[in-house]
Amino acid sequence: MELPANVAEAFTQFRSAEFGTLARDGVAVAVPLSPLWQPATERFLVTTGIGLPYKAYHARRWPRVSLLLSNPTGSGMRDSAAVLVQGDATVSDLTTWDDDLAEFWPWLFARQPASTTAAAGLFYRHGLPWYYQRLKIHIVPERVRYWPGLDMAGAPQEVILPARAGAPAAPGPASPGPAAPADTAAFDRLARAIGRFPVPRLTVLEASGYPASTLCPAVPDSGDRVLRLDVPGWLGASAGPASLMSHRHDEKLWNLAGFLARGVLQADDTGWLFRPTAYVTLSGPKPAELLGFVRGSRRAARAHLQRRQTPPPPTPWHKLAAARKKARHSA
Repeated sequence: MELPANVAEAFTQFRSAEFGTLARDGVAVAVPLSPLWQPATERFLVTTGIGLPYKAYHARRWPRVSLLLSNPTGSGMRDSAAVLVQGDATVSDLTTWDDDLAEFWPWLFARQPASTTAAAGLFYRHGLPWYYQRLKIHIVPERVRYWPGLDMAGAPQEVILPARAGAPAAPGPASPGPAAPADTAAFDRLARAIGRFPVPRLTVLEASGYPASTLCPAVPDSGDRVLRLDVPGWLGASAGPASLMSHRHDEKLWNLAGFLARGVLQADDTGWLFRPTAYVTLSGPKPAELLGFVRGSRRAARAHLQRRQTPPPPTPWHKLAAARKKARHSA
């Protein structure tokens, strides 16, 4: 696969991306994560712990997914491009160590040094043991569009990809179901968050069946309780379920914070608008909320293991400790 230099650099240097999937309720949503580009196999690897398994469940149910690389913080790139990758996902069974994870964990620890401390190791081992029980998601690109300078308002450039034999068949048509009613509290929280976070990402399901995300300026309209959006013309947007999210992190992939709002995309005489129906934070739990997060995520992990009906493979703590040590010494 031949990639323009700024696209190849975004693939390898961006610390985070927005992972787009189709949720069970028919809303295309995006959440931040760290994707590992594997050039030898020309695919991305993303993973999730079984205490937060829903992105993997979404991809297993609807394997057409997307990755938007739009936040260059920590990448060191002077001439960043926004890159939208749409591709086909395969989801693994639960694993705790294999060749992929032997590559993934040292790579992540090097980018996120706060996770390599002794305190972090103890917390994950005893508080969140599911964190290292991983579902892997491999994403093979089917379409790659990019925008030099992160300016997604104009028409994109496109990477010409070779035809791929054996691509999975298209899933059946999405069934969004009835839209949830507008939520006044969701609008109030979203309107406040818009001013505190970077430009949000609008995520929709294009006619191709793939999610697509874009940087999308949004202005709260308190009179109509909606957000007025500047949706670029290239996006295959239509009235229906959609989501808005934004996130940020520091140069060391820490102090993560963000939000995700589900809602309905509509049009009126002035243009596109977003009517929120639900709002959640994507930030790490506050100290007072930490115990609830630990308990809730452990319940989700137990539920996953019960459905699996087999015990998880043992976690190789010695290999993880070696990977953390290696990352600390290479910093």
